[in-house]
Amino acid sequence: MREHFLSEAPLLKYQLVSLHHEPNYQDSPLLSRFLRLDERIANYLLGSDHPDKSIIDFILLLEPKATFNELCLPLDIQSFLKHG
Repeated sequence: MREHFLSEAPLLKYQLVSLHHEPNYQDSPLLSRFLRLDERIANYLLGSDHPDKSIIDFILLLEPKATFNELCLPLDIQSFLKHG
């Protein structure tokens, strides 16, 4: 599973998690590094859907005016979107 922790792997590339060395040992092997989950991802997994603090000044949250059932989509597409 080492490939999941390469710098170009999605977990690290998209900064979902980060690897940290021990404070006194900068060249620590992969297995001795600390894994840190991004705070926003952790909050989402714990049920919070608030925007990340780092982008809050740059976004505008819009509430939808129509419910999913009010969309003009065929029933089979609605079902697929709901259930995959």
